[in-house]
Amino acid sequence: MNYLHKALKAINEIPNPVKTFASKALLLLIVWQVVYLGFLAPTRIIDKPLSMFTGNATAWCVKKLMPGHSIVVKEVLQREKVEALEFDYLKTTIFADGMKLIGIADGCNGLSLFILFIGFLIAYPASLWLKIRYGFLGLILIVLVNILRCTGLAMFAYFNPKVLFFAHHYLFKVMVYGIVFFLWVRFTQINQKINQHA
Repeated sequence: MNYLHKALKAINEIPNPVKTFASKALLLLIVWQVVYLGFLAPTRIIDKPLSMFTGNATAWCVKKLMPGHSIVVKEVLQREKVEALEFDYLKTTIFADGMKLIGIADGCNGLSLFILFIGFLIAYPASLWLKIRYGFLGLILIVLVNILRCTGLAMFAYFNPKVLFFAHHYLFKVMVYGIVFFLWVRFTQINQKINQHA
């Protein structure tokens, strides 16, 4: 009972703006998960075109970096095993001269980054106009960064596959999430400047 009392006291000491932000963020996360897992993921209504767009844009970049090579993008049915479960899913896959470079699963098409970025903007107290303008520019930057990430992975897969695992799971994740974090920080700084001049 003493721990519960201490926990409640600690929660009460959190400033109200932080509580409001955290509550909004948690509510947005729950609503997104219900909508995505319940309706969007099974139909792939957003994931399929986004994965194909990312794959085609990545293939365009790879063609520029590897002229003279045959670069092809297509959806490939892939079987995955997670613990005791096996399931099939379509993965946008890029090939160079018939060799598989990378597959872009729906979880890697950038959608989760978009939602993470936009969710922060929605939950943060700022003007709607600033959120819309900054959100639009931020999404464009995140799309470009994700395409560059996939291009980098494709190049590693072709020229140095030994570092592909490290690049995919560590190097590019740190880079992409670091950029999203930087965008959040800049957003709060811009909002603070606007409020100071208001």
